[in-house]
Amino acid sequence: MSLTVSLLVLIFISGVVAQDGWAVNYNSKSVCALKGTALTMECTYTPPSGHSVQKAFWTKELVTSGSEPPDLLDDPEYRGRVQYLGDEHRDCTLRFKTVRKEDQSKYYFTFITDQPGGKYQGRGGVDLSVTDLQVEVPERVIEGDEVTLTCKTTCSLTVRPRFTWYRNGSYLSSSNDSLHLQSVSSDNKNRYRCAVLGQNSPEVTLNVRYGPKSVSVSISPSGEIVEGSSVTLTCSSDANPPLQNYTWFKEGGSLPVGSGHSYSFIFDSKSSGWYYCLALNEHGSIKSAAVLVSSKAQCSMILYVVVGVGLCEVAAFIAIVFLMCWIKKKKRMMEEDDHQNVDPNVKDNTYTALDPMSRSSDDVYNTLTNVDLNAKEDTYTALDPVSRSSDDVYNTLATVHSSPSDERYSETGDEHRLRKADLLISLRMSLTVSLLILIFISGVVAQDGWAVNYNSKSVCNLKGSALTMECTYTPPSGHSVQKAFWTKELITSGSEPPDLSDDPEYRGRVQYLGDEHRDCTLRFKTVREKDQSKYYFTFITDQPGGKYQGAGGVDLSVTDLQVEVPERVIERDNVTLTCKTSCSLTVRPTFTWYRNRSSLSSITDQFHLQSVSRENKDRYRCGVLGLTSPEVTLNVRYGPKSVSVSFMPSGETVDGALLNLTCSSDGNPPVQNYTWFKEGGRSPVGSGHSYRALQSGSYYCVAQNEHGSQKSAAVTVSDKGVKTSVFLIAVVGFGAGIGCVFVIIGVLVFWKKRE
Repeated sequence: MSLTVSLLVLIFISGVVAQDGWAVNYNSKSVCALKGTALTMECTYTPPSGHSVQKAFWTKELVTSGSEPPDLLDDPEYRGRVQYLGDEHRDCTLRFKTVRKEDQSKYYFTFITDQPGGKYQGRGGVDLSVTDLQVEVPERVIEGDEVTLTCKTTCSLTVRPRFTWYRNGSYLSSSNDSLHLQSVSSDNKNRYRCAVLGQNSPEVTLNVRYGPKSVSVSISPSGEIVEGSSVTLTCSSDANPPLQNYTWFKEGGSLPVGSGHSYSFIFDSKSSGWYYCLALNEHGSIKSAAVLVSSKAQCSMILYVVVGVGLCEVAAFIAIVFLMCWIKKKKRMMEEDDHQNVDPNVKDNTYTALDPMSRSSDDVYNTLTNVDLNAKEDTYTALDPVSRSSDDVYNTLATVHSSPSDERYSETGDEHRLRKADLLISLRMSLTVSLLILIFISGVVAQDGWAVNYNSKSVCNLKGSALTMECTYTPPSGHSVQKAFWTKELITSGSEPPDLSDDPEYRGRVQYLGDEHRDCTLRFKTVREKDQSKYYFTFITDQPGGKYQGAGGVDLSVTDLQVEVPERVIERDNVTLTCKTSCSLTVRPTFTWYRNRSSLSSITDQFHLQSVSRENKDRYRCGVLGLTSPEVTLNVRYGPKSVSVSFMPSGETVDGALLNLTCSSDGNPPVQNYTWFKEGGRSPVGSGHSYRALQSGSYYCVAQNEHGSQKSAAVTVSDKGVKTSVFLIAVVGFGAGIGCVFVIIGVLVFWKKRE
């Protein structure tokens, strides 16, 4: 029964989740996006060979039956906000133009082929979390502290963002998620907020705690004080937290006379004197200036003293002023005597000035003319709006006249006026050059009311994968965008930069996903290594000079995957393999690890191996979105293993003089150090890979490398071989002697017969 049910269940879900040869790879199993921004879910898929994809779509429902799940693009809540950027053979990327809080959910990619049962849904899906921005302020900020504000989200944003900070609505230069404030003051009432891609956090202010400041004492009644009347002293201060602890003192005494915000007493001659208060909170204390509490008579006496001192000071001041005026007048009379020799009727009494003459349209400056110092009019006209052509920018300089009464100072006045004219020329020159420079770069980089915000100033992407460069822009009000595009060239002149989409190297691989009012996102379907460059967004409006290019651009770095293995791996070590890139990938990816081409469960950039063995000959690689690194193997180092001794020659032992012993072992690095021992002895009898045994006994070798040592089993060389050799020699010798005798006898017999 159970087998039947299991079979029915398997048939029920066939073609949906787990068919062999089908695959969906989500770049990230979970993504975090900022509310109001765009989001791209990178994804790749693989249909089996021989299958043609008929439909590819995303859905929010996990389907385990034969029914077709609803397409996200058909949902009214998503229609017009989501866009399928994939194709029907590999890419299954989904893009949200604007993420809403209610979009937080799990999403699955599904595709259907033309074969029976040809339906597959990527297991696990992508879990989307939606967050907003909040500025985190330390709970307790004390004056003089260094404070760090942090731009926080409820989840870690999938795309590493570029943060912008604002103070009182003004842009600050910080570009990470923290803003550091040096030595904050109690006067810091600034409002701070952070932003990512035009989305802002609520503003926050600092609640700076500080000790008492501006402590003062007021007297009530403020008028005449008579003996027997009630006097109230009130202590005022500024502090955070507000003060609750006040202590009152009378000068000349060491003990306090009262406490509290106010101090009251009945005035008499003994209570007359100087009073002050001490204000205290947890961050410090400060005392006020002392105030005098006295009767009207006492006040009059003090007033007389003050007035007398004041009159003396005024008299001294008047004397000093009179002396200074006398010295100045004396000096002026001496200067007049020095000028008595100047001839006021000298003929050559002209100087050169600027003359507002008629000029052509290309003239920039006035010509020079002579100015008569003896002219009747005593006027000086600096700028004269005379007739000018359309290209003139500034007013010309008019004639300068000097009255006859000033002739004795004509030389000095001439020099002064010439210097003034030179100054005006320099001023006009600098203004003209500045204006030309501004006209030259107008419409290109820095106009007010224009803005381009790149989500990241630098991005790192994997070679062969897709890339989305998030971007927003703002044209000035009253401008209609006529063209919006990306380029690789930084333009500072009036010419139009080339559109990236028209470049043969990029045509068909890049796609502008933006619009003509806010979004300027660019997508690479496949990134190549030679795409590594800087890219700029540019837009052109219908107004004169309506051209703007986002400053700084986006710097694209292209990388591939490599598995990093520790340089030195020793047997029984815990080893961590790391999937490395030459730059930090902008989109936090999901990593896949493979061992001998079989997928492993790790989803991070590291894979941990416990207590590795020398027998580990496995091949490892990592992958992201179907792109994999080259395979690597572990070079595990270990001490000598399987140490043994062999005989040379093999078989039964013979004379020890002819017997070689050889030591063999397995080690990494290979063993180079062998030592031979004879059992029963403490000292080695030899070294090296081989040893020639000359005596009977039991021998063994010790193999050693940097990771350890091991000795072999002992082998015995007995004296049986020696005794056998002696007997054999005797037998051979006797046999040889007998043979020689028979040979001699035979020769003699043969010789006798022949005679």
